[in-house]
Amino acid sequence: MMFMFLHPVNASSILQIGDLSSPVKSIQSCSAFAGQRANARCICCLLTNNQDGYFTDKGLTHLCTTQSDCSDAAMANLMEQTRTNDPLTLIQRLKEKHLQNQNLAVSLASLIGGAFSPNGLKDFLTSTAQKNGFKNTDTNAYLQDAKCTDVKSLGDGGKQTLQIFLVSGLKSCGMGFHREQPRSWILKETKQFLEVKNLQTLMASPVIAFDIKKPNRNLRFPAVAFPTESFTYLDSAHNPHYMLLMDAAPGTPFAKIIQSKDLEKLSQASYLIGEKLGAFHKEFMKPDGKKLLGSTLVHGDLHSNNIFVDQLSKTVTLIDVETFVKSFNTPSTPAVDLFMLYGFATSHLQTSQRVAHDLTSKEWHQYFFKPFLQGYVSNWPERYQITVLKELKDMFNSPLTIRKIFKNRFLAISYPKFLYDVKRYANPIFSELMR
Repeated sequence: MMFMFLHPVNASSILQIGDLSSPVKSIQSCSAFAGQRANARCICCLLTNNQDGYFTDKGLTHLCTTQSDCSDAAMANLMEQTRTNDPLTLIQRLKEKHLQNQNLAVSLASLIGGAFSPNGLKDFLTSTAQKNGFKNTDTNAYLQDAKCTDVKSLGDGGKQTLQIFLVSGLKSCGMGFHREQPRSWILKETKQFLEVKNLQTLMASPVIAFDIKKPNRNLRFPAVAFPTESFTYLDSAHNPHYMLLMDAAPGTPFAKIIQSKDLEKLSQASYLIGEKLGAFHKEFMKPDGKKLLGSTLVHGDLHSNNIFVDQLSKTVTLIDVETFVKSFNTPSTPAVDLFMLYGFATSHLQTSQRVAHDLTSKEWHQYFFKPFLQGYVSNWPERYQITVLKELKDMFNSPLTIRKIFKNRFLAISYPKFLYDVKRYANPIFSELMR
């Protein structure tokens, strides 16, 4: 069988320098890309002006110096940061750090309708790993054997995500009692550069401290799932597809815990989510006059499928986190996350196809909302917890706040149903906890 390959040089890598991010092919000038940031402008020139191989590395550094993108001071800074005086080594180290997306050749036979099929993706992953084509050595080790690699489609992922796959692999899948556990990833495929850009901006922010891969991560906070690999390929119409490979979150989606009949597990998970989310909100909270609950960094899409709970390790992991970026420059009320979680969790009870409990709405709030609130307010000293609860109750009963969030977010339940449930079932929980 003859395979046609899309040459990787035609796909566009992504240049990422701190919070600056753009596909290389979209950069018209480094001065426009980096502005007055001297080091970033110099890196941009060194990594984008030699795509066709016209210059030696020494000639390239000379070009960038003479066209004023690289000042002598900027070159000296970059040499010092990369610990080299050799232009070849300098450019190689800058590529490794700042060209985040690899351009990888993809067989047209792997694509159906211009996008990966599960079998096509499996062939691509194993062939790339066999050539050590991924940046992470672990990725290459786990995915190089086709017999030990499995790819399953999880369907589409909404407006921005074209499709999602569950990928699992073993370094060795031989028989025996000492067989290792497979490693699992989620692979997202999107045509939207914005999602990639937002993730890379987030990875250059303080939120990277909560990366689930960090061994010294502070366990008081929720873990955040970031990509371990990113790459780009072109489909048959030469449209770029951006692929994000991230470790699968441990535990169970909160949506599935809601649907289960284990009420003790539901109550424990709800407390854990409240505890971790409250810690995160409090960490980034801005003062708001005399109020304890000010504006903060919010997830922005915190429905029950974007939260995983591992109750053995007491780990809560947030996924689809690129939406955090929207509140970077303009912090939001924590009600954005609280209302969305409340709406989606409540909708699981209301939707007849998802009902797993013979519970009244009043009982449901006792098992979900009450422990969630207890976990959330536990992040404040005991003498302040009543005040925090009062402010939360005011938030849930503020017509202005409710209308604003319903206008900009989908909360899975209707506006009248939200008002009714808060008044009838949530408010008595607040009153009970404030006594």
